[in-house]
Amino acid sequence: MIALIGPGIISFGILALILGILSNPWHPLFVFLYTLFIMSFIIVPIYLIYSVFFSKNSLSSKECEINIKIDEISKKQNHKR
Repeated sequence: MIALIGPGIISFGILALILGILSNPWHPLFVFLYTLFIMSFIIVPIYLIYSVFFSKNSLSSKECEINIKIDEISKKQNHKR
């Protein structure tokens, strides 16, 4: 029964939100929603792309440093034998 009512409630909520935005687009609630939308779909993906490809402290460089240290330790242990 809930599965039949849910889409109607969601559709009504979206319609009410659109009508509210049309009546007063600069209401603080709507400004908050605009900001949330911009942050989640524009700024955060740009930040993630930047951090993956252009950051010097990215995970891949740290993994390389760890692998180099592991190789050095294993070489030292092999020379001791």
